Amino acid sequence: MSNSRERKIPVLSFFSGGGFMDMGFEQAGFEIVWTNEFDKTFAELHARGMTSWRRSLGSEVKAEIFNTKSITEINSKEIISEAFPNGKPEHFGIIGGPPCQDFSMNGSLKGFSGERGKLTIVYFDKILDLKPTFFVMENVTGLIKRKESKEYLQSILSRVEREFYVDHEKLNSLNF
Repeated sequence: MSNSRERKIPVLSFFSGGGFMDMGFEQAGFEIVWTNEFDKTFAELHARGMTSWRRSLGSEVKAEIFNTKSITEINSKEIISEAFPNGKPEHFGIIGGPPCQDFSMNGSLKGFSGERGKLTIVYFDKILDLKPTFFVMENVTGLIKRKESKEYLQSILSRVEREFYVDHEKLNSLNF
């Protein structure tokens, strides 16, 4: 009989930040096999926080950010070789929360034309190129509150919907 580690679905984590989304997926039984965070402060927070959290659960698995390059500088072949040195599995997922400052009502409101807003487009491009079994994207409600951003997001999602079933919902993180 195979052990539970072998049965866990591997997940690639983009914009890993402090690791809170990673924690949720690990608690749900997935295995975070690759992380990406460009911001050095968040990468350090992720490593310390995730490692401490795992130790509190009895695990000695350290959490280090696997790749600290900007998502714009990483090609899919590099991601696959780092995440899956023994070959790409049949099933895996991608999770991430692209930077929200360009969409946030308290941010710049530059939307997809902002430097950080453009990273949401790159995230979807990576999903289409890597072809995971599933993906999850988290962001702020400002992404869909402003007409320009909402319409542009819908055009991106129409590309994604050719490959994936897409369901989106506004959730309050305090409920989870």
